Amino acid sequence: MRVNDLYSLVSMYGLLFMAIGFIIYWVVESELFSKEQSYEAS
Repeated sequence: MRVNDLYSLVSMYGLLFMAIGFIIYWVVESELFSKEQSYEAS
């Protein structure tokens, strides 16, 4: 296995994990935000 193949594989998975992490973070943030909004409304 060449270094170039390994680098492309790592960069591909790195982007994938960054995207997944961003989505999870966005979902958690929106959940917390909606809970705070409903808490203030009550």
